[in-house]
Amino acid sequence: MKKEKLSFRESLQILGKAFHISFQVKSKASMVISLIGLFMAFLPVLISSTLGYFSDEIQMVFQDTPHGVAPAIVSFIALAILYIIQVAFQSLQNYFSENDTLRVRAYVKEHILDNLCSVQYKYINNADGYIEKVAFADNIAGDRTASCIQSVFTWLQYSITFVSIFVVLLKISPLIVVVILVTSIPAVILSYKQNDETFVSTTRWTKEGHLLMHSFAEMVDHRVLPEIRYLSIADFLANQRNENAKAFLNKKKKMIQKHVLYNSVADILRSGVYLLIMLLITKRIFENPTLGIGSFMLAFTLTGQFQNVSANLITSILSFFNDIFYMKAFFALETYDRENAADSDNTQPDTEIRFEHVNFRYPGNNRDILQDINVIIHPGEKVAIVGENGSGKSTFINLLCGFYDPTNGRVLFGGQKVSNQISAVPLKRH
Repeated sequence: MKKEKLSFRESLQILGKAFHISFQVKSKASMVISLIGLFMAFLPVLISSTLGYFSDEIQMVFQDTPHGVAPAIVSFIALAILYIIQVAFQSLQNYFSENDTLRVRAYVKEHILDNLCSVQYKYINNADGYIEKVAFADNIAGDRTASCIQSVFTWLQYSITFVSIFVVLLKISPLIVVVILVTSIPAVILSYKQNDETFVSTTRWTKEGHLLMHSFAEMVDHRVLPEIRYLSIADFLANQRNENAKAFLNKKKKMIQKHVLYNSVADILRSGVYLLIMLLITKRIFENPTLGIGSFMLAFTLTGQFQNVSANLITSILSFFNDIFYMKAFFALETYDRENAADSDNTQPDTEIRFEHVNFRYPGNNRDILQDINVIIHPGEKVAIVGENGSGKSTFINLLCGFYDPTNGRVLFGGQKVSNQISAVPLKRH
């Protein structure tokens, strides 16, 4: 599966769906916590500012100034309260985040189930690769969609924290902000390339992984084990599966090794930049001692926080927009035609059924399963459909039930086309 480019409008539409589902799935308590989190995004700056003020007060105490220790004690108490609030809120936020993740995953599973139960019958036989797309949505895209939807408010919180720290650091030293942002570019590029490569490889390897799991399930199925043992093919099947599994794991191993190397380089670069910035701040304080230790502590803590929030924000933004492709694959299930719900009590027992010159071939197949079938089933008549395997018995019934339209000819029920009258009744939820 290739990673198709999305227009800005398509991205906004998918983003809008993610926001809608996020609001739809969250509980009221979780929504309140998420909204409070937007205000808590200013807490890192507030804590750093209080720490800087506390450091200045401690410095004055040790300088034997008549300033007194009361301001230092008050600032220490304020700092402790802010830390307690931060830890308590993070714990509360994590609790609701885990609950919301479970709720979103339940929504994803329910959405896939609803699609399977109501999509037109032809797709159940894998028309347009529907089964592979459902497997991808269920095994990979669904979870990525769930995590992406869940991260919407976290992304907003990171953005607010980033802007607040950016403004304060800009007042301290514009050079610090420029250095951090410029040196973040390599990490951004690497992260983007990794996400892009992960999507392409994951979609490409989905079928291989599915076949490996299926082959293992088949080998341990008690219904086929006697035949495997009787034919003495257990070793052959096991060796074949192990070779395929080894090749599959080697592909993933190479990709992981490359990503680990890139991430290590990015981490070393970030650490080096952090040390450089500390030297710049120390130099400024030596040049202007009136700045005090408080300015150093403020710049020191904010620089570390700015690096972390920048990395988290960039990663979350890239992951979010990369996950748009997973969300597109998940939401693409909505584009498949659904069956029209029929009234199950609307029966016509005294109606004639006719097959008139019916030919049928399955989508993507170049061979007709049924050729020039002409049948009349009179009201009250009992008919048995018999034949060899692959002769078209199930196909005949599928056409009779209106699950498929004939390639040529007509299937009539009371003089009207069956497909206009009979359709599968989707699963009803209560």
